[in-house]
Amino acid sequence: MKTIDMKRIVILFLLLLPAVSFAQDFQVYSVKGAVTVKNGASPESVTPGMTLKANSLLDIPADARIVVLLESKKELHTLKGPAVDQVGNLVKKEGHSTQQLTESYLAFIKQKMTDSGSQKDRNYKQSAGTSYRETDSLLMQVLVPIQESVDSTKK
Repeated sequence: MKTIDMKRIVILFLLLLPAVSFAQDFQVYSVKGAVTVKNGASPESVTPGMTLKANSLLDIPADARIVVLLESKKELHTLKGPAVDQVGNLVKKEGHSTQQLTESYLAFIKQKMTDSGSQKDRNYKQSAGTSYRETDSLLMQVLVPIQESVDSTKK
């Protein structure tokens, strides 16, 4: 009797597994170009930080690209245009790159995505491929004493 109940539980689990795997959310990490998504009647521009469903219809022009994070699988997908398809289908297609993430790098990316910095700065840094460091306070610590010493010598 116990083996029959266990078989039913396993079968139920296997039947529900595909439904869980299709209910994936993709976080938009970066966007270059005029990428749009159509969830309802009208298309809207895709912006970093936006959440996309697997069945969201993306329109990626030829000169555009979008990078999405699939947190459940620890993957970063770069989708390049031209393409018009659902997000779930686009990440499976050939020609789009997939990067496996370590746990620590995933945490770093999530922290950067929720960082309180301005969106314009994050977009610029992502598109330019630069790293940003807080140098203003360091410069002020160095420049202010130098300026004060120059001013005191002029007097």
